Amino acid sequence: MTNKKRNWEEVTLADGNVWDKETPLEGILTKTEQDVGPNKSKMYTVKPDEGEEVKVWGSTVLDDKLLGVPQGTYVRIEYEGKLKSKKGTEYHSYKVFIDLDSKPDGEPPLDDPFDGIETQ
Repeated sequence: MTNKKRNWEEVTLADGNVWDKETPLEGILTKTEQDVGPNKSKMYTVKPDEGEEVKVWGSTVLDDKLLGVPQGTYVRIEYEGKLKSKKGTEYHSYKVFIDLDSKPDGEPPLDDPFDGIETQ
C-alpha cells in the first residue's frame, strides 16, 4: 500500500443546496422529481426570492401536503420536528403554506376553484 494522499470529495445524490430544516423555506415551487435516491423518494425544488434553488427531500407528510400544489406556486415550508402518531410511531412533521395570490401561468387562482365559470 502506498502512502499517497487522497483528495476526497463526498458524492451526493442531490445537485445544489439541500434544505437543512433549521429555518422555514419560502419560495416558488419550481420542480417535483419522482423516485430519487435509494429510497425512491420525491424531491422538491424551491427557488427563494434571493439565492440559489434549494432541494427538499420528500416524506409521507410533506408529499401529502404538497400533492396538487402546482409548480410556480409560492410556498412556505416549516419543519416541526419529529412527532408521535396515535399508534406511537415517530414521523417528521411539516407545516406547508401557499400564497393564494401566487398564480402559475395558465392555472386558476388557488383560492377560487370556480374562476372562469360563468353563472346565469
